[in-house]
Amino acid sequence: CYIGGVVATKCSLSSGFTTPTTQARLFHHTTIIMATSSKNNNNNLVSIPEAIAAHNNQKNNSIKFIDGSWHMPVGDNPRNGRAEFTSGPRIPGAFYFDIDDIAPVMGSTENPKKLPHMKPSPKLFASAMDQMGIVPSDTIYVYATNDCGFYHRAYWTLRSCGHDPALVKLVEGSLTEWK
Repeated sequence: CYIGGVVATKCSLSSGFTTPTTQARLFHHTTIIMATSSKNNNNNLVSIPEAIAAHNNQKNNSIKFIDGSWHMPVGDNPRNGRAEFTSGPRIPGAFYFDIDDIAPVMGSTENPKKLPHMKPSPKLFASAMDQMGIVPSDTIYVYATNDCGFYHRAYWTLRSCGHDPALVKLVEGSLTEWK
């Protein structure tokens, strides 16, 4: 199970996240990761050929691909990343990561100012990771569809919420280049 960047042998979605002390520890842990992660960023940006090689050469199930496509809902016919993921094409075995699905509910105690697209709480993040079968030791490749300017948000969310920054890769290019 995935709880705030730590593997737990027993957990539930309500385990430990209600106390201010636990929340403060998790926030502190995330802040430390964010502050120290920038020193070795060079290997986090990967090319399409490197991502394809990683996908094709999996010897175990510790490499995950996430479609982080998100589009600003504007215009007469706004694009919908989830709908595009569902209808395909997509990388075989990939998951869809919707920044709005894991954001705190607008108006809740975690988001009293009713702001959209906010960073998830550790509890929401852990739930999303568990649903995708992602554990802290997995290497995650974040990719997007063509002309998506916001998939880096999924990359940032994964890193800032406690997944080891060295294990989160941002694929340079788009799904249309995947061959």
